[in-house]
Amino acid sequence: DDSERWTETLLARARNVFVLLKGNLANLTEPASTLAERLLEHCDAVIGHIEQARSETYDGMKIRHHGDFHLGQVLMAKDDAYILDFEGEPRRSLEERRSKEPPARDIAGFIRSIDYAASAAIHRAPNLSPEDRTTLAHRIRALGERMMAAYWESYRETLGDAHLWPAEEPKTHDLLNLFMLEKALYEIGYELSNRPSWLHIPIEATLRILAQRGVIRP
Repeated sequence: DDSERWTETLLARARNVFVLLKGNLANLTEPASTLAERLLEHCDAVIGHIEQARSETYDGMKIRHHGDFHLGQVLMAKDDAYILDFEGEPRRSLEERRSKEPPARDIAGFIRSIDYAASAAIHRAPNLSPEDRTTLAHRIRALGERMMAAYWESYRETLGDAHLWPAEEPKTHDLLNLFMLEKALYEIGYELSNRPSWLHIPIEATLRILAQRGVIRP
């Protein structure tokens, strides 16, 4: 039942994103326009990939979760950290935000925010030649990958055998990737509505996620 629900929700989000991108394509600037065109070329492949999750089963517990967990929700104070804003995604209904979900949804959101921060740093770096920007992008992307790996490994080590994740490691990564794609698509819709100049960041991330899953070519 959960897989069916997640699939339907993700399909609705993907189709909505495709409609929004098609409707706004003429108004987009580079590099968002080129990236959007590439993503739209793979609509059928993306829908087919999401459909495959419908019949999947996952063991592991569902829990109360944050619902909108990312770097911006963590306040650092001296040697401690405080997590803020537990109301969840503002675009979700109250019923959805109250429901229990796998911890993979929060973890996916936090990992996406680390990747987003790396992409934003590349985007905002001023006065660089194309060669210097390429070099910087490679280094920042590598740093982001190390940060994401460190977060994931520390999370798993700290919780230990808490039965929060599927017993089979491939299933764990399938579940995490499902919610990472969900979050990246959410980011596209959000940036398109609120910050179009940053739209290329979540579109590029969505393409990377799909390429890593073998849905499209890198």
